[in-house]
Formats: sequence, C-alpha cells, structure tokens
Amino acid sequence: MFYGEYEKITNFFYKLQLLKLKILGAKIGKNIKVYGKFFVAGNPKKLSIGDNVTINHGVFLNCRDHLTIEEGVRLSAYSKIYTAALTIDKIPRKHTQAPVRIGKNAWIATNSTVLEGVTVGENSIIAAHSLLTSDAEANSLYQGVPAIKVKNIL
Repeated sequence: MFYGEYEKITNFFYKLQLLKLKILGAKIGKNIKVYGKFFVAGNPKKLSIGDNVTINHGVFLNCRDHLTIEEGVRLSAYSKIYTAALTIDKIPRKHTQAPVRIGKNAWIATNSTVLEGVTVGENSIIAAHSLLTSDAEANSLYQGVPAIKVKNIL
C-alpha cells in the first residue's frame, strides 16, 4: 500500500470523529481537514467549528463552556483550547468556565494553549509553545509564556 492510500484511509477514520461530534450536537462546518486523532472533552453541543478549518494530530478541545472556532482556523499539532479551569485563590478549588472564540483565519501553532474566556482575533497567530491567557487582537502575532503581542501582521 502506498503512503497516499494509507493517508486517505486514516483520514477517513479521523473524519468519523467529526461525524460523531455532529451526531452529539456539535455544529460542524464544511471542508474540515483532519490530520490525525484529536480529542474533545466536555459537552459537544457547546462546540462550533466553521468551514475550512484544519485540525492536526493531538489537538485537545475542552468544551465545558462554548467553544467557537471560526472559518479558516488552523489548529496545529498538540494545540490545546480550554473553556474551564480551577480557581487558584480559594480552597477547596472550584471549577470555573468561560467561552472561547478563535477568530476567522487565526492560527494556533504547535503545542500552544488558549485558556478560558479568551478571544483570538481574526488572522492572528499564536506562536508555537505559547500560553494565551488574555484576548489577542486581530491581525497580530503573540508568543511566549504568557503570550504577549510581538507585532502586527497583514
């Protein structure tokens, strides 16, 4: 079997994940590209994925609250998006949650993390290995731990 045939077969099975999510109530757009197994935790009914989104291997989507991934977004390998966390200033620690929106044509690069309550603006890039703890402006590059704006793009 040639690699191209293997890739077609495995991509078929990964796309079954999208079908399962749709059956469970997620809003799934058209022409989603899936390049490996990805993980969804929480309530699929709170997940919305727009058209032409790319999801790479190892992506983790936490849907305890609403998670909106708009059209054209790229989620690179092992990127993580959380809509929930634990309090740090109270014992016992309690779960908190807030919606997350990833704007049109944004790119969440390899092994980056987006935390609860954050909005990533349209066309923005969250660089590899970054931790985004607050909103990212549109047309901007953010990087670091915690991620800070490095420059305007486009």
